[in-house]
Amino acid sequence: MSRLNNEKSWDFHRVNVHLSELNKLHRLAQEAVGFDYFSFTHKLPLPASAPIVYTFNNFPEEFNRVYDEKQCWRIDPVFNYLNREDFTIWSLSLDKKNPVAKLLEDNQEIKDGVTYRFPQCNGSIASISFAGPQSVTKMYAQSIFFKVYNVYKAALNVLLEKRRVTYNVCGRLLTAPELRILRLSADGMTAEQIAVHIFLTQSTVQFHIKNIVSKLCCKNKAQAIAKAALMSIL
Repeated sequence: MSRLNNEKSWDFHRVNVHLSELNKLHRLAQEAVGFDYFSFTHKLPLPASAPIVYTFNNFPEEFNRVYDEKQCWRIDPVFNYLNREDFTIWSLSLDKKNPVAKLLEDNQEIKDGVTYRFPQCNGSIASISFAGPQSVTKMYAQSIFFKVYNVYKAALNVLLEKRRVTYNVCGRLLTAPELRILRLSADGMTAEQIAVHIFLTQSTVQFHIKNIVSKLCCKNKAQAIAKAALMSIL
């Protein structure tokens, strides 16, 4: 249990999707990549301490029940990946002691799977997984890569119709001068140094910083820099 406490926290939400929509996606996944089961996940970059995760799938009910009871998302490689690979094969990335590996071992319908990731422009990451009783090889995962996109796009559209937004990620877009000042601030420059660097008065730079903090819905400059980095604005 102590290991779970050391892992990253997520604000985990299962989205209720109508059975007809799940069936459409199921058929699309079968035709495109040959798997019976799929799972779609959208992970937001914020709040940094507990990013919001939305997910839905057509996995067996018992699988989802055990997964949720054990809070497997805390140590699931789908959410906790460290590198930038385009896809992850479950059997190659799971430690045998990982509860997710035990869950797959005990399940007859889902033994292995593969997850593909699609970074979004706002710093969030969408991922779609395909699973079944068969083992997944790297060669097969690579061969279906371009067929995955249509399933991902259809699932994303379903999620965007259902998803609830619980906080304001970014109120308004930054202007070019504001973005430049934010980047210089991220480099460690003070308002005085930025003013000298871009030939503005210090009060003008401070005015822009105040606008930046307001537009990014933050409380101070440090939070604005961190938020901009998480959202891939910088």
